[in-house]
Amino acid sequence: MKLMVNGIRGYGLVRMAAGALLLGLAAAESADQPKPAKYIETLKYSGPSPGVHAEGEVGNGRQIFVDRVYRHAELPTELLGADQVLTANNDKYFRPTNLLELTVRGGTVVSVAHDDRIDRPAWLTNQFQPVDLTVLVEGRPLKVFQHRAPAPERLILGGDVPVADGTSCYMYVVFVQAARKP
Repeated sequence: MKLMVNGIRGYGLVRMAAGALLLGLAAAESADQPKPAKYIETLKYSGPSPGVHAEGEVGNGRQIFVDRVYRHAELPTELLGADQVLTANNDKYFRPTNLLELTVRGGTVVSVAHDDRIDRPAWLTNQFQPVDLTVLVEGRPLKVFQHRAPAPERLILGGDVPVADGTSCYMYVVFVQAARKP
């Protein structure tokens, strides 16, 4: 391809522009590649949706659910760099007592972001404490609850509460990170 810029043939310009474009695409692809989880040692999932897994180093632009294209846009600073369990949004209607079983490293904090539009399940309120953080999913707030694990620990997270009136909601989102010093 010949490119004329101000009367000068620009073969090199085309090659440089194409190379820059390819480098930009490669950088975007590598930034979106999942990193291995650092704080989640094991994850067992009993639900019907394929692909539920844990990833490390969550940040803005990262996928939230395995079955949706939603991405984190304004993740709280406190959760940046955490491991995340990519749950399936369709699991919001699945109600087992042991949907997720995870073993976390000692010295970590497990955070669960739960949709404010529905009631809290007992497994959440019995094991986790509310904190002053919110995760947004498509502009909707999910309230964050946290559990400190000073030693390695196995946690069992169940399904959500039934929604009888047809209220729309999102599946909860799980994060695990190193505990910060008070």
